Amino acid sequence: MIDSRSIDRVKEAADIVSVIQDCNIELKRKGSGYWAPCPFHSEKSASFSVNQTGQFFKCFGCGESGDVISFLTKHKGYQFEEAVEWLASKYNVQIEYSGVVEDQAVKDENQKGWLLLDQVKRTYHNLLMGNDQARAYMNERGFTDETLQLWQIGFAPANWRTISDMTIKQNQWDLAVKCGICVEKGDKNRDFFYNRIIIPIHDHRGNCISFGGRIWTPEQESKKEPKYLNGPDSYLYSKEQVLFGMHVAKLPMSKMKEAMLVEGYLDVIMAHQEHIQNVVAACGTSVTQQQAQSILKRASSIVLGGDADSAGEKSILKSIDLFYKLGAEKCDVLVWPEGVKDIDQYLKQSNTQHAE
Repeated sequence: MIDSRSIDRVKEAADIVSVIQDCNIELKRKGSGYWAPCPFHSEKSASFSVNQTGQFFKCFGCGESGDVISFLTKHKGYQFEEAVEWLASKYNVQIEYSGVVEDQAVKDENQKGWLLLDQVKRTYHNLLMGNDQARAYMNERGFTDETLQLWQIGFAPANWRTISDMTIKQNQWDLAVKCGICVEKGDKNRDFFYNRIIIPIHDHRGNCISFGGRIWTPEQESKKEPKYLNGPDSYLYSKEQVLFGMHVAKLPMSKMKEAMLVEGYLDVIMAHQEHIQNVVAACGTSVTQQQAQSILKRASSIVLGGDADSAGEKSILKSIDLFYKLGAEKCDVLVWPEGVKDIDQYLKQSNTQHAE
């Protein structure tokens, strides 16, 4: 938990007007306050008032009110500590956890890893956009170039050395191994991913922490290579705790109080492309208690959209029990039409039917 004194320091440093403007809400000065159409309900008049002196907001239409922290939890879908941490970063306030100052060395090491993985993510993405065959493969699967850019989908070439050579040249080889993107095997050091479509994995704050790789050629299928290869657990990434897509789904999830859980990375991305924005997936594992709790912090109603196969059915049954055990109010299951395996296929068929 964040120490109460740290919360007070964050509140003292923060300017609610600046924070709300950072959220793309245009405030207009009127008298001693600021006004705008309320971001919490639809309206034509400006009933949303912000008091800079008192550092609070109130809507005289829907009744929403609070301070700068509660604004972030309500508008951006942050949990309380996430909002405090976001403000602390913006206003350069050091925060303490349970009376102990957070280890600066740990923060610095995390930052180094995030920066390296962000560079790797951009490298993979540029390789995809510059590779006609790999890019066409994703387009043919129904993903637009806008979606490829938004999710920074990438491509790992079949040379085993793209990231290795880059990180060695930058004197970051040890960090690359620690982050799980490169592998040490005697004198044959190499990249972890080889000849795969690369999907970046982010934590709930939007930091890139790992990657998933998918096969994309008929030769890989004939050799029965694993369809998905997940990055290994590292000091930044734990499969049991991370939900793919949470960094973009958390706000819609919090506003709707409903979350949809599917199985694959590309299922999540396709759903978001089709404007179903409260969708996440477990990272290559059955849903864990930590992942379920993360969802239930934001949503009380759960929709399970697993694959229509025996493994998917078993996973759904386990997930239903887990969510209800942890306090979910409702847990529904999507049943796909005959011949449809998952949400990706369902949405593509729906689009085709609408186009005809």
